[in-house]
Amino acid sequence: DADDLPMVLSEEALHDLGAPGFVYTTWQRAARLRAPGHDAVDTLTRMRMRGRMLVFDLDVGGLTSEDPELLRGAHIVMMNDRGFEQSFGGSIEPQPDAVAGWLHEFEVEALLHTRAEAGARVYTRDGATDVAGHRVDVVDVTGAGDTLGGALVWALGTGCGLVEAVEFAVAAASRSVMHLGPQGGVADREEIIDFMNGRR
Repeated sequence: DADDLPMVLSEEALHDLGAPGFVYTTWQRAARLRAPGHDAVDTLTRMRMRGRMLVFDLDVGGLTSEDPELLRGAHIVMMNDRGFEQSFGGSIEPQPDAVAGWLHEFEVEALLHTRAEAGARVYTRDGATDVAGHRVDVVDVTGAGDTLGGALVWALGTGCGLVEAVEFAVAAASRSVMHLGPQGGVADREEIIDFMNGRR
């Protein structure tokens, strides 16, 4: 299957990916990355050492990947309710100490629990912060997760703090499900801000 084949990066591509900024990806895609002479863990480590911040979307799979070392040093790891159930003994609301312990062990800055219309919960080693969701008329959920992830890294890249960036991302995803198709809810910053202001 082509989706399981290694993605070999040239030194030039690795250099470009190692520039300061964010990469939003899945565990499955990250596991396929290879720099010449390096496995996926080494390749990601080299990217991080050059200033690239990694945001992993684990979706429903949770922290049960075959190689958790891929996640070490990530800026943010995100997953939904099913992912949390997989990761923390069937609970979607684990004790903050359990999450903080995992964050510390794997040197991850934050764990983001996406909760559909309930919003999101941001875990750091200092505790948890809830971000409110938006009740909307759902037309199509296709692409909502990627909209959230993309909006998150965009907001972080503009200098927003973590919680502010999550608020923006939750709003972008909420707005997106009101439209048909994965591109139907595409919006610019002003449209998302207008959506957020209209919901307050």
